[in-house]
Amino acid sequence: MNSKNWDSQPSLGADGNTLYFSSDRPGGVGKRDIWYTQRVDILGLNPKTWGIITQKDDVTPFIHTNGENLIFASNGRVGFGGYDLFMSEQKESKWQAPNNLGNSVNNNLDQLSFIISADGSMAYFSQEFKKADGKLRSQIVQWPIANDSLVKNTSSYIFGRVTDAVSQEALKAKIELFDIFTNELKYSTYSDSISGEYFFALNEGLSYGVYARAKGYFFEDFRFDIQNSSSGQPDTLDIILSPLEVGASMILENIYFELASYELTKTPNQNSK
Repeated sequence: MNSKNWDSQPSLGADGNTLYFSSDRPGGVGKRDIWYTQRVDILGLNPKTWGIITQKDDVTPFIHTNGENLIFASNGRVGFGGYDLFMSEQKESKWQAPNNLGNSVNNNLDQLSFIISADGSMAYFSQEFKKADGKLRSQIVQWPIANDSLVKNTSSYIFGRVTDAVSQEALKAKIELFDIFTNELKYSTYSDSISGEYFFALNEGLSYGVYARAKGYFFEDFRFDIQNSSSGQPDTLDIILSPLEVGASMILENIYFELASYELTKTPNQNSK
């Protein structure tokens, strides 16, 4: 990951698999560029430049909790002066051309280090300026965001514990979340071996198939719908795993088939059961 050059300003995706950062290492386009690396098992792949960079400085990347909005500062694009803040949206796995966030945020000063709350309602960024004595100063600016005006897909949180159905003791289990409609793996983690606790940040308005398994236990699978929430509090979802025993049985969830048919389908639709 790290080089002998300047590597800084990291922003980790909510799924823990993609890390964005700024660097002046060789192989880029400008003076300082945005790079990213993706995790495979516990190691990161060789970093690559993020595709939409300029010949000057592109810095302070921030990937929103939804994984679809990347905001960064640049002095190599048309703007209001100095560093301006820009946002690129990911559609169909492709990053779109960045848009300037406009004069409600940017001005003739330097705007940097923009972050947005998971629910998309509040943003914070740094603004740098020179005082009368010629010294550079920074201030943190708080910026309320109108509903859905910046981030379309907001995020919420899910928190819970995994326990043994018989002893009620905490379990270390692997938990995977799949998009119900695309069957794409979205998140994967382990519950804590001491407390049994786990935590996810998930996009609201989506449905997930949840799979939890531990050695010596039946796996558990069920559907979980993330609803829009204004409380700011995480949804609680405890998972109970039953020990494997002779004669024991389990119910399989997330198995879909057409009405009056035994043919299995990959995803649910209006006629699926």
